[in-house]
Parts: sequence; structure tokens; C-alpha cells
Amino acid sequence: MCIIKGMNSIITQFKSSVSPSAAGFVTLTQKEYGELRAGVEFWRVQHERATIREQELKTQVAKLKAKVRDLNQRVFGKKTEKNSSKKEKWNNSQAPARPRGQKKGGKGHGRTLLNNLPVEETTLEVEDANCPICGGAGDEMPETDDCEVVELEVKAYRRRYRKKRVRFGCNCKNRLGMITAPSPNRLIPKGKLGISVWITILLDKFLYCNPTNRLLESLKGYGLELAQGTITGGLKKIAPLFDPIMNAFWEHSLKEDYWHADETRWRVFAKLEGKDGNRWYLWVFRSQDVVVYVLAPTRSTAVLRNYFKTEDIKENRENDDIKVIVCDRYSAYKCISKEVPWILLAFCWAHQRRDFLDLARKWPKSEEWALKWVETIGTLYHLNNRRLNALEDSVEFKQRDLKLCACLDQIVEKRDRDLHNEKISESWKSPLKSMKNHWFGLTLFADHPEIPMDNNRGENALRPPVVGRKNYFGSGSVWSAMLTASMFTVLMTIKYWGINPRYWLKTFLEACAEAGNCSPDNLNSFLPWMMDDQRLAAFRTPSISDTS
Repeated sequence: MCIIKGMNSIITQFKSSVSPSAAGFVTLTQKEYGELRAGVEFWRVQHERATIREQELKTQVAKLKAKVRDLNQRVFGKKTEKNSSKKEKWNNSQAPARPRGQKKGGKGHGRTLLNNLPVEETTLEVEDANCPICGGAGDEMPETDDCEVVELEVKAYRRRYRKKRVRFGCNCKNRLGMITAPSPNRLIPKGKLGISVWITILLDKFLYCNPTNRLLESLKGYGLELAQGTITGGLKKIAPLFDPIMNAFWEHSLKEDYWHADETRWRVFAKLEGKDGNRWYLWVFRSQDVVVYVLAPTRSTAVLRNYFKTEDIKENRENDDIKVIVCDRYSAYKCISKEVPWILLAFCWAHQRRDFLDLARKWPKSEEWALKWVETIGTLYHLNNRRLNALEDSVEFKQRDLKLCACLDQIVEKRDRDLHNEKISESWKSPLKSMKNHWFGLTLFADHPEIPMDNNRGENALRPPVVGRKNYFGSGSVWSAMLTASMFTVLMTIKYWGINPRYWLKTFLEACAEAGNCSPDNLNSFLPWMMDDQRLAAFRTPSISDTS
């Protein structure tokens, strides 16, 4: 606007200087002509600068609006990654939605038979056994009309041990005057809480992710009042019992061929020398047999070096087997892959798909284009699943493998074509650039069918800890943080194997009590991958008396 006003003022001044009689021709000196040309050139340059600045401001405003849309979605939007185009939404709105639940007229599975539960019989007598007409007494029939109701009874009680004593009245030399039956094994010396109470505390906090205060309030309903300090002090004494089994899980994890790795924040409200703040990080390494959690005050590559023992492996490496980490694109994983050449990174296609969904949300004009890429990634998942459903050495597997490789070639061609397409905004090309930079890791699953396409298993393993983090905010001390990582490791691993966690803890803690309040020397009977089929079946489906 200021440019137009400037040009108008020049024209007005020029017209006022021209007399009516000389309207047809104007005589200018060379100096005046040069000044006019200089003025025109000045305002032309100003106009170009204003146009460029206007375009930059429009681009900046568009990016800020995209950021606002993204933040609104994160704070107020749904947490699902499912998305559909406007056309699909319109089609779905025309068709009546199928009601939830079982279809009317369909054959159901009936009531679930709970034959594993014990039966307590209660006899109900007929209140009036006389005929309502004549008043005569009826004859009781031998058979009964039975029905069942499932009840749950939880109670707190004191178990009193009466230790018998024996007195000797003989005249033997060096005889004992009296002996007393030995005291029962206790998990904590002189502790008043039995193993069943500690099992309930451990499961409620680390498996069901409830805060301790909520458990204490629940126990009050059963007449058991415990202090917070009693629980905290007991857990501190129990924590060392899980260190050997945690190390056994870790050592077995290092023998695996690939891991799903991920990390999330975890607060530890304790002062640590050289660290500001209370933000720690909970790392998870999920392999074929074990799920290991590590709590560390940093998110750097040092955690990965320490976990994989890279310095020891470099000196004592016996074979050239390749190990794979399925992960996201965080730089720490890239650093460990550069330092350790036999560790390869398999990047997550779910993150790549998420990039296009985020793009469609930030830039509404790109929705149609971005969702086409989401559909392409979905086709890739479908082809890989069909390949995995076939036997690896069969002809069908080879045919489906060729189709998968052809789809990857098409993705490369489409990616490069869109990257060089000037009609596509540079703001939209960020997912494509990321895809190109991480292409080797994204396609590692094609050559190694045992490697998953995404890191969903790693992210799923972090869900229970995230629920716990939201409920009790983190850990109050360093020892509590280490116990948290150990318990997450133990409980998530035995749950992954389908083992009853209550029965496993009962068996392990009883063994610790019998071993003199320390971990048993032989841990093989508690490691799922070391159990035989019979013991594994017993841990998966224990009897009711074993878990009580």
C-alpha cells in the first residue's frame, strides 16, 4: 500500500508541474530524466522486497497454523492413529452403523464354565412344606434343583504359630533341658507381614500400576491398616532379592538376535551429583524371550553401550553374527550402530506412517496426498503379512516375496518422483526426505523375515509403566527406581510367557525365605526359558490352593 501511495505522489507532482498548453509534449533535462528513472527503479526494488517479505510472512503464518493444529490435536484430540479420507467419512455416514455386541439370532458360546474353582455347598430349605389347600405335609425328594453363584472372598487375618516345646527328664550327660519347634521362614527377619501381603503389594504397584496410597485405603476396608513407612521400608529390604534374577534376564537378553528398543521419561525425586532436575528415562529392550527395563538418568548412547556391553564384546567377540535393534529414528541408536558395526538398525514403518498422518493434520490441503501414502504403507504391511503366512522355503513364499520387493521398488520410484515435483510444497516433503535417509533400515525386514516392520512390541511394553507413571508420578529414591525397573522386567517377562504372576512370586519369595532372606543359588527353576514343559504348565495354570 505504501508503494502505491509513493507512485501516486510522483504522478501528482509530475502533473502539477505540466501546464495545460504543453499537455501533449514534455521537455525534461537529462538530470530530471535521470532522477525519474532512479525513482522508478527505487520503488520497483521496494515492491520486490515487499512481495518477498509478504510471501515469507504467509509461509510463516501457515507453519504457525500447522503447529497450532498439531498442538490442539495432541492436547484435545483423540489419541488414535486411525484416519480416513473425507470420502470414506461421507460413505460411512450414509450407511447405518451396525449395533455393537453379538448379532441377534446368532449362536453364542454360553456361560463360561469355571470348573477350576472350588465349590462350597449351601442347602436351602423349603420354608413351607405343607400343602396350601389341605395343609398336609409333603415328602422331601432325594434330588435337588441346583444353581451356582460365583463369589469372591478376600480377608485379612493373623496367622498364629503355636510352637510346641519338649522337655527332657532323662539323666543323660550334656542333655538339653528343652527344645522348641523352629520358627516359620519369613521374608523379612522379624517382619510382621507375611509373603501373601508382599505379593499383593508388588502386584498392585508394578503390575496393575496403582499408587501405594490407593492400596492402603483398599486394605482398610478389610480391617488391615498399614503405614506408608512400613511398606517403603519393607520394599527397600526386599529389593536386593530381585537383583540376581534381573541379571539373569539381562544376560539372556544379550544372547538374542534382535531387540525392540524404546524409551520414555520417568521422574526420580532424588538428588544425583552432576545431574540437574528429576527427569530420568525408562528404557525397554524386548527380545524373543525377555522384556528388560533399565532406568537411567540420561537418554544418551552411554545407556546402550552399558546395556550391550560393547567394550567387553569388542575384546571377546567370537563370531560375526549380526544383531538388529528395531527402533525409532532417535540419534542414540544411530550412534551405537556406528560404533558397533555388527549392530544394524531396523527402523519403524509405523513411525513413517505416523509422519504422513501428522502431515495431513497439520496441513489440511495435503490430506488427500498424505493419505495416499498411508494407503501405500498399508499395502506394504498386507504384502509382508501374506509373505509371513507362507512357509519360508516354499514356492508360495518366494512368489509373495517378489511381490513385496516389487512394492518396495514402486515406493522408491514414487518417493523420488514426489521429491522432484515442484508442484508439491517443500513443507510436505519432510516425511519423504526422512524415508530416503532411513531407507536401509526401513527395508531390513525384506531380507530378514524374522524382523518385524515396526516397533509396536517395544511401544506396547512401555504402556504399563506409562500408566504407573501417571498414577504415582515416578520414584522417590534411586533404590526405588532400581526396584521399579527390576519388577517391571520380572512381571512383564513372566506375563509374556503366560505364567501366573501371583504363583511365580509366591514360589520365588518362599524360596528366598527358605534360603535365609536372600535369592536362591539356583535360579534355573524360576527362568521361563529354562523350565521344562511340565513345570511351565504348572506355573501357567496353578491350582487355587497354590495361589492363595
